[in-house]
Amino acid sequence: MVSPLFFFSILLNAQTVVIANDKMNVFYLGIHNPVSVAVEGVADEKIKVSTDNGVIIKKERGRYDAIPDVSGIGNIIIEWEGKKEIKPFKVKAFPDPLIDLGDWSTGFNPKIFNGIKIYLKMVTLFKFII
Repeated sequence: MVSPLFFFSILLNAQTVVIANDKMNVFYLGIHNPVSVAVEGVADEKIKVSTDNGVIIKKERGRYDAIPDVSGIGNIIIEWEGKKEIKPFKVKAFPDPLIDLGDWSTGFNPKIFNGIKIYLKMVTLFKFII
C-alpha cells in the first residue's frame, strides 16, 4: 500500500512552487525519500534544491531523493532566478519492530524454550515501498 501523494504548493510573485513528498507525508531517517519539485515557468536546470537536514540528490528532471540525518524538523530550500522558497518537513525514525507471540495458526515453526513452544513473527505496521 502506498500512501497518497502529499504536496505543498505556494503562489509567489505569480509563480507556483510545488514540492511533493512522493511516498509519505513525512521523511524517514537514513533512507532515500523521493521528492518532486517544480516551479511554474522555470526550466529545471535553473532550479537549485537543497536542505538543512541531510542531503538532497538529484535523480532526474524534477525528481530528487532527500536523505535526512536528524529527526525533528528540516527544510527543503528551493532557489531560482534570485528568489527563494522554504518548505518545512517532519523527519522521523523508523518505527520499532513488534513481535507477536503465540500465533500458531500461521504455520511458523515454533521455538522451544524450557519445553514450551513459542511462536514468533514480526508484525508489520510500517509500509514504505522504495
